[in-house]
Amino acid sequence: MKKLSKFFAIIISFVFFGVFSFISIPSKSVSATTNTEPTTAEFYNTVNSVLEKYVQFRDRIPGSQNEKDASNFIVEFLNNNTECAPLNNSYVKDGVQSFRFESILDGQYYTSQNIIYTHKSTSNSDKKIIIGCSYDAIAFKFGTFQMEGELVSSESVNGSAGSVALLLALAKYLSIQSFDYDIEFIFFGAGESDNAGSTFYTQGISKDDAKNIALMINLDKVALGENTYFYVDEIENSFSKYFNNLSHEKKLGIKKVSTANLGKVLNYRNKLGLDYTHIALTSNNINFMSSNILSLNVFAGDYSDGITLGLCEYGDRDILTYTDYDSIEYIIEVYGINEVTDNLYTAFNSINTLLNDSNFLINCLESANQTSWIYKFFGNEKLMAYLTVAMIFIFIAVILIINYNLTKKAYYSNIELEFVKTVMSITGNIDEHSVSTDVPEAVSEILVRDIKKDKRLKPNKKKKK
Repeated sequence: MKKLSKFFAIIISFVFFGVFSFISIPSKSVSATTNTEPTTAEFYNTVNSVLEKYVQFRDRIPGSQNEKDASNFIVEFLNNNTECAPLNNSYVKDGVQSFRFESILDGQYYTSQNIIYTHKSTSNSDKKIIIGCSYDAIAFKFGTFQMEGELVSSESVNGSAGSVALLLALAKYLSIQSFDYDIEFIFFGAGESDNAGSTFYTQGISKDDAKNIALMINLDKVALGENTYFYVDEIENSFSKYFNNLSHEKKLGIKKVSTANLGKVLNYRNKLGLDYTHIALTSNNINFMSSNILSLNVFAGDYSDGITLGLCEYGDRDILTYTDYDSIEYIIEVYGINEVTDNLYTAFNSINTLLNDSNFLINCLESANQTSWIYKFFGNEKLMAYLTVAMIFIFIAVILIINYNLTKKAYYSNIELEFVKTVMSITGNIDEHSVSTDVPEAVSEILVRDIKKDKRLKPNKKKKK
């Protein structure tokens, strides 16, 4: 249940800041300071302003003009409202990284772009973290997690607008703080075409560069849902435990999702080499995980009880994402004015607290490559094929050895038993006066004594008449 105080906070923000936010986005006027955090009202004011303007770029289909216009909006905001600098190198010009991709809709090739801006550390550190999200969107007449049906027009608030608003707010407020590592803000294009933007970006990361990326934070469908969750890995590592403890200690309101409640889509070999996927493995974080880079996926939904076989925003309602109902007007009508901004603030406060924690970086570095060897092992198809054949041969060999030993033991046991019966028969029919003369020489006194001591043998004694 949403807190009443947050409702009054948003009302106050509209009264004092609404006029300025809805007329225009504030221009850059703040110089870098040390760890200056925004008030709740300031944050709500920023994301509401961004959302109102960003959803005007409806139907941000990968490779479309609307996606291009949306990317221009992002660049303009970053230039005018943050202390971040556009990345420039051999592959990125003025913060824009163009790439070609194959559309999942028609199989044709289109051009999209990643938007990359940086905030440098105060200590010239070679370590950096990445915070990213996709900014494109697709909606369907019969919207489902499987992406089926006829395309329809939609604002796609949870589809990507909420994540974009959150990441722009993070860029604005984190860039006026000081950190011991670089922060790279990336808005990935063509995310709905099999995460084409993050795929292209990670393909350009060398092994040395990957070692310097302490963490990748991914924002995915974070605007709408019963709870705000985080996911780190299929197997819990030390960073997951650290962030979970921090969340409880600081009462951040973000929960570690239980992978037991995430329904697995089987026979779907993902980029980790696993033969299944689930909702926490379908976004940009999967590309960083496959590059042996620690990642933190932040998303909203209802994954608390039971097994959910896909996208689930609220347990008792149909999903809005990927439909034309994913709009500000409809969300406010059904869920209330604060539904989106409350979820975004939970994610913002959790990430801001995490990055400012004194143990953050050391926990990232300690968790690096803790589980990557598992995916390398199980993801190597040739190795797994050889190991499978080898295990079959070993299993057969073990069965044959066991069978041989049991057969051999039974064989010799039968011989021994028959021999013992013969000896006992002989000794049982000989009286004590004729032992030395009637027993064959092959049956010595020692053998007879040892046989009689064997507890397994209980010869019948003749009753005296």
